[in-house]
Amino acid sequence: MEVLLGSLQHVRQKTQCSSCRSISAEVATKKSNLSLELAISIPTRQFAAPVQLVYCDNIFATDQRSTPTSSTSLRPTKPLFPNEKYGKAWAADAVDLPLVKSWIEKCNLHSKCSGAVCDFSNLKPASLLFIDVNHNCLISNSAEAKYLALSYVWGRSASFETTKNNVQSLRCPGALSAVGTWDALPATIKDAIHLTKSLSLRYLWVDRLCIIQDDNDSKKNLLQAMPFIYANAQFTIVAAEGMDANHGLCGISCHRQNVHLARIDLPNVTLLEAKHRSADGSKSPWAYRGWTFQEAIFSKRMLVFNGLVSWVCRQAQYYEEVEIPTSWADYYQGTELRSLFVTAIPNRKLANLVWNGIPDLHGWRQLVTSYQKRDLTYDSDALNAFEGVQAALRLGFHGGFLHGLPEMFFDMALLWQPRLTCYQPAPRKSNGRNKLFPSWSWAGWKSEVDDLMWEKCFNHVYESGKSLLDDCIEIAPLVEWRKRTVENSQFEPVDNSYSAFRTCSSVPNKVLPGGWSFDEKGHFYVWNRQYDSEKRFRYPVRIAEQANEPHLGRYDNHLYFRAQRAWLRLTSWPDSQSSLRANLEDVIGNWAGMVRFNSEDSVFPQEDFRNSQEFVAISLGCAKILTNDQIPGPVHPPDSEFRKNFGGRVLEESGQIQKLLAGSGTYEFYNVLLIERANGIAYRKGLGRVLKSVWEKQNLEEIDVVLG
Repeated sequence: MEVLLGSLQHVRQKTQCSSCRSISAEVATKKSNLSLELAISIPTRQFAAPVQLVYCDNIFATDQRSTPTSSTSLRPTKPLFPNEKYGKAWAADAVDLPLVKSWIEKCNLHSKCSGAVCDFSNLKPASLLFIDVNHNCLISNSAEAKYLALSYVWGRSASFETTKNNVQSLRCPGALSAVGTWDALPATIKDAIHLTKSLSLRYLWVDRLCIIQDDNDSKKNLLQAMPFIYANAQFTIVAAEGMDANHGLCGISCHRQNVHLARIDLPNVTLLEAKHRSADGSKSPWAYRGWTFQEAIFSKRMLVFNGLVSWVCRQAQYYEEVEIPTSWADYYQGTELRSLFVTAIPNRKLANLVWNGIPDLHGWRQLVTSYQKRDLTYDSDALNAFEGVQAALRLGFHGGFLHGLPEMFFDMALLWQPRLTCYQPAPRKSNGRNKLFPSWSWAGWKSEVDDLMWEKCFNHVYESGKSLLDDCIEIAPLVEWRKRTVENSQFEPVDNSYSAFRTCSSVPNKVLPGGWSFDEKGHFYVWNRQYDSEKRFRYPVRIAEQANEPHLGRYDNHLYFRAQRAWLRLTSWPDSQSSLRANLEDVIGNWAGMVRFNSEDSVFPQEDFRNSQEFVAISLGCAKILTNDQIPGPVHPPDSEFRKNFGGRVLEESGQIQKLLAGSGTYEFYNVLLIERANGIAYRKGLGRVLKSVWEKQNLEEIDVVLG
């Protein structure tokens, strides 16, 4: 149903009508065209589109209304229909703390919110530093204490932090409230202290103050304890607004002057603007920062300051400006509502990902690709800000992680490629705490990661109806990787054991590793972990008996290995828009394969394309190239994404391969690195694939490589 109001000029002229004055005042903040026609659209059935104030050109010019030029969604302050959510007035000067306390009380009754996201007891530190908000000082206490945690954007602004020199003095009662110290604290931290005290809690954990910033050993341990710290907090205060820590929590110590929601007073009801606002701050500056990624994932509950205030837990979302009927509680039961959580790990529960003891490579790749979309003030923080995630995953990955790559699947993990233009950050003098990363790790490049090869290669888990064997790309080891310790320069093997038990399915009477048994369908499963009893695997993998020792800072940035080398020439890629890609040919002009460069800076000048470049083979690959008619599974249109990306067809060179294979067949190739040398060290310039038959005809050399 629509109520036509007339032109903006007409509405403005009705100065005696309080509703017209209210409408005119709100429209004036958005529109200035006096001939604009206005209407209020009101839903006539439950759960239909919201009430809308519609702006149109020439509403009355014809019998049929013209298309609205724009509209403002409105929410009445009382329900139009039974059991519908409705708008609620909010105070401009301060957050409604009794309302926040009521959210906490409701959440305490939720079955899914009573415990931590999952058990991180292996990461629990002996004690933690907290801010004691009652005595305004730092205090050491058990990690089991009841506390709040703060998640916020640091930014580049220099401000007060805990160091070796001041930590003892900050333990004295009143130290934080002393004039010089209190004035030096960022506004966001001061507001979080006020909020914690107002909610009758004593302890607050803030990284800037509760980590001794120049104590590298202590800091390293706490970076690995991040899952425990955020998962065991009563809830996390999220400062989603602002570009740095000086922004503050609007509504705590400062008015919310920048929040304007339209308000229209009608005779029987008030309409409030229903502006779309993410409860978890997923559209805010905070959601695009690297450090806040793991803080959001591990927090079991969040109180989010994002213009207004909202509450996000594993079972509900509450908004300051929306009243949700009590009857909706049943709707939330069993529902996973954390959109930021779902963005990070689609269709997966964090507890299953980090604690089932089985390496979940698809979960890991989704975490990496989501994290790589975020920004860091210092590019050299790339792994520090991800260390909590790696610490949580370490139990499931035998061998742990080496510069961001899982060791037990090392050959596959090396096959990352850039999705968009990226650059390797130049050495930066930041705060002296971080180092840059090797050219062979995704962490050493600022880009979104193209995870298509990871998706196709990580095939040890069999999911009925979702994972077809022909859709996989098989990788086989070719070289033995070694790493070197920083402390004593000792060489150690990289685990890379993904293929150790892959032949079990093809070798009769093969002895299975402990914990695995064989099922009648030809797949494997873990029998001694009840929550995985229904999951099947293509082949067994090594299971870590206990969490692996963290690698952060333990090994240098180099890989040491012996590999085959060949020299190939670059030729232009047919698509002129794909400057990051090039075809490869041998010295007599035969097509050999393709390469994708790490970045625009890695692309060779066009005049060098005819010169031979150095490549080393790092693993073997095999993929099925099938025609549309040969692709199994449900019927899909010929141009569907399913068919275009099935198996080896996802590879960039598949068109050329289909010609060579006369339509379909098995594509065998070598995964190769394009390298460039400096001072005796090789650096990755790009990753490519070379047709196996062509590579083996080259003048191959066995060389020792130090890859930096």
